[in-house]
This record gives sequence, structure tokens and C-alpha cells, in this order.
Amino acid sequence: MNKVAELRQRRATLLKSLQERHNATKTKVKDGEKERDGFRAMADEERNAHEGELRELETVKIELEAEERSEQIKREDLKLQFGREVGTEAGGPYRSLGEQMIDVAQAAYGKGEARAKLLEVRAPLGSNETIDSDGGYLVQKEFIAGLVERTYSLGQILPRVQTINVGANANGILMNGFDDNNLSNGVMGGIFAYWDQEAGTVASSKPKFRQIDMKLQKIRALCYATDELLEDSTALQSIINAGVPKAFQLKIENSIINGTGAGQCLGIMNCGAKITVPKESGQVAGTINFLNILKMYNRMMSDNRSSGVWFINQAIEPSLMTMVFSTGASSGVPVWMPAGGISGLPFATLFGRPIIPTMYNAALGTEGDIIFADLNQYLSITKGGLQYATSIHVQFLTGETAFRFTYRINGQPLWDLPFTPLQGDQTYSPYVTLATRA
Repeated sequence: MNKVAELRQRRATLLKSLQERHNATKTKVKDGEKERDGFRAMADEERNAHEGELRELETVKIELEAEERSEQIKREDLKLQFGREVGTEAGGPYRSLGEQMIDVAQAAYGKGEARAKLLEVRAPLGSNETIDSDGGYLVQKEFIAGLVERTYSLGQILPRVQTINVGANANGILMNGFDDNNLSNGVMGGIFAYWDQEAGTVASSKPKFRQIDMKLQKIRALCYATDELLEDSTALQSIINAGVPKAFQLKIENSIINGTGAGQCLGIMNCGAKITVPKESGQVAGTINFLNILKMYNRMMSDNRSSGVWFINQAIEPSLMTMVFSTGASSGVPVWMPAGGISGLPFATLFGRPIIPTMYNAALGTEGDIIFADLNQYLSITKGGLQYATSIHVQFLTGETAFRFTYRINGQPLWDLPFTPLQGDQTYSPYVTLATRA
């Protein structure tokens, strides 16, 4: 049961309980010669339970509204991506992903009927292509949505980046961005404003642009299915639904952090706008301290702090849990531990921003072990079509069929250089790291 269904069920249970308790207090009251319906006073225990359920009902309503809004946003995003409401109508000849994959395997064995049925599946963005230059078949629309949505919902990186869906006849994007990283050069790279008394003649000004040029790159996932598994479409679908999105997620998210930009996404660790905060003088190798955190927070562009997130290697957690800042007292004040000490959960924030351990951060003591970044300032492009091809030859001796899934995506930071303010020469950025402490 998903979160929305659970909350709706809990709301119904609470409403039923409140109504039953309300009905239990009904009684007959003398009003002159007549009797009318009235209500007896609740006992303390009844009243406490009633008030507790009312409070819980209000909380459930708030959570349900938030979850329903989130589900609506997801549906709208998928509608934009696939050009229709996903999952509301039949979009092809197959009832399940597993059933379609079995036909892909049958087509590899030369079964003409399976191949003909596969060719009925049309491209999700309205073009007439059915097989691309690599060979392979398009996944039916409903199943694309499930695989892609799971890819984006599994991790903590992909859901935070901006995503543009590329049209059917395009292989990338070419868009203008303002060259706006230095206010001494004006707003938007060259627009100035003047007070009347500053100059007899106002100098002309115009914005300066830079181009963001990205081409779609291909990412592939390979999995094997035994002959026995090919006879069970339900089991095959379960394995694919679990494995393929996870494989895509790991590879794509790692490239958003560490990608070189060569045949893959350009990661924030390799972009020109990244700011690296130096270690403290005499800092012990493999450590992290309060001044490191303070200075990283300071170098984050102030407009981006409200959506910034601390991404960390999990090995950093002991350093955070024992971190203190000095106030003149010998012991100092804990930075990350709650008021109740280790008996409670540690705070999941630093300076009010979430801390998220990932598998993509560098080892403790190496630059990238802790990153403070606003991934709203990262742009990815994708194309809705997910394709797969199969081979019966790769694992012939072991009786396995190989399935290859292909998805097209690319991404890069929106900033190409750190930002220089109007006053002072310290730069700021949405992507901040801590230098290696070796």
C-alpha cells in the first residue's frame, strides 16, 4: 500500500472512531413536556482519547494533502514527458513488461509473430521510429513510465535536479544563459542602472549571453534471464523492475556528482563553478572540524542556501557527532547532537540544511567527502524513449538470454564560474567542497 492509500485509510479509521464516540454520548433530555436528543458529558478518559484523535486527524489531513500534491506533480511531469496521462489507458499490445520482454526474446529466436507484435509499439513522443540505429525495440509507454519513475524516486540526487524533456526530433538542447557571474560587469552580464546625477549621459548597456549546449548521451543496463525465468513473465518483470532502475540510478547519480562530461554527465566535482574551501592550518589528516563547516556554509551563494543540501560520505558521521565549537568552556558546545544526548536521534541538519549520506562522496579526508550543493542549479535533459534489445548468444552455454536497456540522458551544472559580488573579492557558488586533508 502506498503512502496516500495508508493516509486515506487512517483518516477513514479516525473519522469512524470519532463518529462512534460521538454517537455513544447521545441521550434523551427532558425539555418541558417533550424529549429531545442531547449529549452527555464525556468522561476524562473518553475526552482525552477524543481530543487525541482530533489532533491526529488534523496531522493526517496535512500529510495527506502534501502527499496528494506530490503525486499530482509526478503525474503532471509524466504527462509532459509522455504526452498523455500515464497509466490511464492501454498504450500498446502488452499487458505487462514481463510479457513484452518474453516476446523480445522470442523475436531473437526468429519468431515472426513476436517481432510483428513488438513493432506495434510506437515511440512515446509521437515519431514513427520503432527500431533505432543500435537495433532493439521500444518499451511500451506504461512500462517506460514505471521504470523511469522508479529510477528517479530511488535516490536522493536525481529528484533534486532540474529536468528538461527533449522533443521527438531533437538530440539535445542549445539554450542561452546570462553571463551573470560578476556584478562589477553589470546585471545579466552587462545591464547597468544609473542615478541621474552620476553622469550627464547614460552609457548604453546590453545583456551578455553564454550558450548551454548539451547532447543526449546513452546509458545502458545489461541483465540476464534464464530459460526458466523467460517462462514466467511475472517473475521476470519483478526482477527487471527492481534491478534496471537501481542500476540506472547509481550510474546517473554518480555522474551528477563525479562525471567527467565526456560521454556522460558533467559532475559538480568537475565543473568550473565549484569552490573548494581550504583546510585549516595544521589540521590533522582525515579530519573535519567546525571551522570547515562554517566556511563551507559561508561560501554557498546566499540565494541558494535555502535549497542547499549537505551530501556526505557516511564515514564522516562520527566526526559530526563528536564535533564541538568553542565558547570559552573547556568542553565546547556539541554541533550535531540533540539536547538529550546520544539517547535521541542526531539532528539530520547543519545550519538548518539536510545531511544526506551517499555512495558517491569521496573517502574521508579527500575532497568530495562532504559537499554543500544546491542541485536546483543542475540541469539534466532526457528523452522519454526507453529501449531494449536482446541476445541469445552471449550466455548460450549457460542457457541465459541477455537483455540490454538503453536510456538517453545528459546533465551539467547551470553555473560555469563562481559568482563575484559587487563589494569584496570573495567568490560564492551553489557547489562548495572541502579540500583534501592529507
